[in-house]
Amino acid sequence: MNTLNRKLALPAILAAAVVLFGSAYALGRANMNPFRVESAVAGPMDSTALALSSHKRCGSLSGENKVDCYSKILDSLAAQGEVRVAMGTLARLGVLDVDVKRDGHVFAHGIGITAGKRGGDVAKTFMMCDESNQSGCYHGVIQALQRVSRPDGGQVASVPVRARSWTRLDDDLRARSAESARGL
Repeated sequence: MNTLNRKLALPAILAAAVVLFGSAYALGRANMNPFRVESAVAGPMDSTALALSSHKRCGSLSGENKVDCYSKILDSLAAQGEVRVAMGTLARLGVLDVDVKRDGHVFAHGIGITAGKRGGDVAKTFMMCDESNQSGCYHGVIQALQRVSRPDGGQVASVPVRARSWTRLDDDLRARSAESARGL
């Protein structure tokens, strides 16, 4: 190696090291990791990222504290009309936490109740549910539509439902039943 190459090689190596370590420091300060799924790909309503962050927040709790923690997260999604995201998050949480898998019907039921209380198009709300967790979401929507407690804690009253929504819901359910029968 001639003298000029030696004089240029050392500063080039030092410059590359500074850039490399500087980039790593900047990524660490910004809490960014390009190899971590939730920061590289996941959006704000991504069920995988929500499940991971929910598990991080609630997974170490036990008993009713754990149930309450997960329920608040899942029910808040349903209250925003994000029933599919809530159900997807529940499915992923079931893989991460055996307690969630065991109590999945209860969580799905809560999602359905919250979504049903929200009002709006019954058929649309119902169709956002899925049959996972022993169809708990469907059960919750129906329960929310049939009954609602009075603010004074008195008798339970019926909630009126638009017939148009139930008719469309009935048609959608018949179509799904036919699809399921063909799949057997």
